[in-house]
Amino acid sequence: MGKKIEIDKKEIEEIIKLRITELDGDASKLTYNSVWKFNERISKDKNYKRYDGKQFTSYGYHTWAGKYKNEYGYGKVRIDEIKNDAISKNTENNLNTEDNHLELIDITNENFTSSMNDIIMLVNDLHNEPQSLTRRLIKLFKRDKRTIAELEKENKELKEKLSKEQDKNNKLEKGVTNLFFASSSPNNSMENMINLSKSEDAFAYNELKNMFNADEERIKKLIKTKQDVKNDKLLEISSKLKKKEKIKKLGL
Repeated sequence: MGKKIEIDKKEIEEIIKLRITELDGDASKLTYNSVWKFNERISKDKNYKRYDGKQFTSYGYHTWAGKYKNEYGYGKVRIDEIKNDAISKNTENNLNTEDNHLELIDITNENFTSSMNDIIMLVNDLHNEPQSLTRRLIKLFKRDKRTIAELEKENKELKEKLSKEQDKNNKLEKGVTNLFFASSSPNNSMENMINLSKSEDAFAYNELKNMFNADEERIKKLIKTKQDVKNDKLLEISSKLKKKEKIKKLGL
């Protein structure tokens, strides 16, 4: 690693700021190697002077990217802090900007639904590439934002559809009730509606059949006349009497 050299922290700040200026103010593009090369170049260029008019010091690579006794160089520490702050600000701005052209680039080259595991996987794979990680996370969150919007729209449409169907059912219930009271037949009632003929009240007769898909047997089961009930009871009594007579003949 070599001997640790004394550094001027204010000079380090000056060098990084000058490098950001060369990057058109985009601090998120800072890299250890590019700052080190820039420092090396301006230390030999008389056109670059410090705030006090002195020439810039040329700091070694370990100042910008290495370690000395398990301690990162001050240049590297400041690059990380400045760069991460810039990335955070860019991320916040990007999340507030709609971009319909962004697509999620999956690190496994397969589509996946976002979850805590997806975020953990991205961070584990790209923690040394903050710019790539930021882009992936922005796209991931934007996709989720679009999905939520689509689900909210679908939910609204379903609610509107349900409301319309409920309205139809309410109208149908009222229609059924009115049907049995709107007939022109003098004998109209729910009990004898099925006995109407087309000639007596064609409208009421046809509406009733259409409601049950013209299944008259089903209608008969649902709507029985008083006479039908009496006939059913007579048949039941007759059946019981026949069983008793049969038992009597058998001597049981």
